[in-house]
Amino acid sequence: MLFKPRPKGLGKENFLKLNDNEEISGVFRGEIHTFKRHWVNQRSVECPGDDTCPICNVDPDNYPSFRFRINFITTKNGEWIAKIFEGGGELYDMLVTIDRKFDLSRTAVEITRMGLKQNTKYSVLPRLDMPITEAMEEKLSSVSLLPLTAAIPEAA
Repeated sequence: MLFKPRPKGLGKENFLKLNDNEEISGVFRGEIHTFKRHWVNQRSVECPGDDTCPICNVDPDNYPSFRFRINFITTKNGEWIAKIFEGGGELYDMLVTIDRKFDLSRTAVEITRMGLKQNTKYSVLPRLDMPITEAMEEKLSSVSLLPLTAAIPEAA
């Protein structure tokens, strides 16, 4: 087959997007995908992390930043859904610290966005008032997680 279907899975509608001072509650689930990204002309370009990166080879001062993605299960219109939550190194370090005291795979959290564009910060607080009961765990487990990278279909 000469033409393969385009990769699917990372449509912008699948990402969790919050406005300034907006908050959302839910639970992190699944594996964490880490990667590096360059910023060029206010656009992001993924870095392969080796000597094949054209940006690293041309502009060594444009050091790639750490990024991560994970599924975040939340409710929308009364239904549990998965969204892709993406963040940077500072937020990842905050989550590592919180995860030491609260198992974030078993703890609901509230995420609040503060700021716009490059001045964005996130606050993540455990929701101890929202315990994950057996009934809630059943609902969470029934939600299909989203792919964190573009899936390349196999040739038929």
